[in-house]
Amino acid sequence: MPSQIQPELNALDSLKVLAISNSRISSEIPRTLVGCKSLKIVDFSSNNLLGNLNDAITKWSNLKYLTLA
Repeated sequence: MPSQIQPELNALDSLKVLAISNSRISSEIPRTLVGCKSLKIVDFSSNNLLGNLNDAITKWSNLKYLTLA
């Protein structure tokens, strides 16, 4: 069964690491993650992400590492 990223993550504005690899996610990166401006490391590897990268990732100004593979 595919997983979804919960919109409540948007409220975690001090979140620095989001590691959700191998989570069976079958969707786009949710725009609700735009509020997670402190993210430094994001790991979406081994999921089935769909669509184009959206503008949420442009708001992650502290981002040092992003993996989508």
